[in-house]
Amino acid sequence: MMWEVYSGGKLPYAGFNNAQVRHEVVHNNYRLTKPDECPENVFECLASCWEFKKEDRPTMADIEQTMSQLNDEYSDQDA
Repeated sequence: MMWEVYSGGKLPYAGFNNAQVRHEVVHNNYRLTKPDECPENVFECLASCWEFKKEDRPTMADIEQTMSQLNDEYSDQDA
């Protein structure tokens, strides 16, 4: 969902059907690219969720902590 928000509502894996997406992701380690409007540190969090091995992915608690820290950083920049 975050990728779609930062991409301006684009369809992820446009031009691929579900079988093609699965093949590319599983066999070729294909991942979506960073949308132009997505800050690098937000994309790092997003991309970490796509790690192949479950144990390498962040937990929801990890994501919540990261996003809270990023929110604080961006709030401080706006002040």
